[in-house]
Amino acid sequence: LSVLHVTSVARVLLKETMTRGEVLADTIYLRAANVVAGQADPWAALAADGGLRTILESGAVTPTVVHAAICNADDVAVAAWDPGLEGTRLAAAQDFDALTRAGSLDQLAGIYAPGGSTFEVRKPLLLGEEKFGTIRVGVNIVFIRAELDGELWRVGFVSLVALLIAIVVSASFAQL
Repeated sequence: LSVLHVTSVARVLLKETMTRGEVLADTIYLRAANVVAGQADPWAALAADGGLRTILESGAVTPTVVHAAICNADDVAVAAWDPGLEGTRLAAAQDFDALTRAGSLDQLAGIYAPGGSTFEVRKPLLLGEEKFGTIRVGVNIVFIRAELDGELWRVGFVSLVALLIAIVVSASFAQL
């Protein structure tokens, strides 16, 4: 039951984080769609839009979201939470959706994997029917790991207490 509880908590935390990333990506998408409508140079329009910049920077409000950007087909940031990164190729991160869809033990392995703390929620950016870029929202699972560590301590403590009670009760029955 302890493993089931911890994997259930992990699943809930991953889904919650995924939802935050998706909401931000969807908000960016809606703003970007409005910005590029009818523009001769959609990339310049995206880079210059103050409303889009505000949305990209708003991801920093939550501790699990670490970056947000709109990248072209070559993964070069055209509009980013950090203007200094615009014009640079963003390093690839693991797909967060794959982790949320994985089995329970694979999710735990992904959460506790060394060096695998940043994942991305990705949404294709379409111009008509054609994909012309990607919205990338980075999420950090360090906070999920910290929450699970606390849960593991609680589960371990309860299991230890239950074991001690079982030993005392069984020893008292052995005396009879």
